[in-house]
Amino acid sequence: MRALDIINKDIRNTARLIRRSALSFATTRRESFHGGSAAASMRLTVAANNRAERLVIVRRRFYSRGFTLMEVLVAISIFALIGVASYRVLSSVMQTNERIAAHSEQMRSVNRAFWLLQQDIEQLLKRNVKDISADNPNAENYLLVQNDNELPLQLTRGGRANPLGLPRSSMQRVAYAVGHHPDYEKSDSPHYHEERSYLLRYTWPMLDGSGGKEQAQVQIVLPDIESMTINVLTEQGQQTAWPVEGINDPPLALQLEFTLQDGSSLKRSYKIW
Repeated sequence: MRALDIINKDIRNTARLIRRSALSFATTRRESFHGGSAAASMRLTVAANNRAERLVIVRRRFYSRGFTLMEVLVAISIFALIGVASYRVLSSVMQTNERIAAHSEQMRSVNRAFWLLQQDIEQLLKRNVKDISADNPNAENYLLVQNDNELPLQLTRGGRANPLGLPRSSMQRVAYAVGHHPDYEKSDSPHYHEERSYLLRYTWPMLDGSGGKEQAQVQIVLPDIESMTINVLTEQGQQTAWPVEGINDPPLALQLEFTLQDGSSLKRSYKIW
């Protein structure tokens, strides 16, 4: 309404200006001819008024003219192109944010897993455990590395936290393995027979007699792990198992390599003592 009022006011001002010009011209002509024909002057005035009215009609038609079909189609096409481009940019940004968030969460999980491994390995203690089911119950087994075993890495560590002051040892038997989720066999679990594999950490409430997975507490350390390979670094070189007959020197470090389900691998080395 504001724009329409301005247009009408402009039209009225234009018509008023033309009428004034016509009257002024007619008066000037009448005075110039000193008593010329009044009818001729009147004709000039009428002609000027008619011209003013035609101009007003033309301007009204000009201001009230709408958009053509071609103009509307061009405008719609431009807005459609802008909308498609904006959607693609927004979709790309959202997908990038999702990938970054997933990668960040994966890196946090990997860092937590490696920190836990570091805590266990660096606090390794030379405390053998008695296994009455073994051929030699008193064998050296404070550190066991057997890549083809269901528990490839077993060790005795110290520094076990005891915030409640319970009457128990500060040492703990720990093992690592790659396997299914602890609820793999539970039919009411969302992990029932799922295809994912996990890096699992086993702990036992006692030292002697430990080693059976049935008595252990299981902790999920890292998901989507396909396999784990452990090497023992010694002064005699790299060993794929421990203990090794004929090597009496203690191990220097453990090298762990994890193969992820997407085909990538992670490798870390941990110094012992």
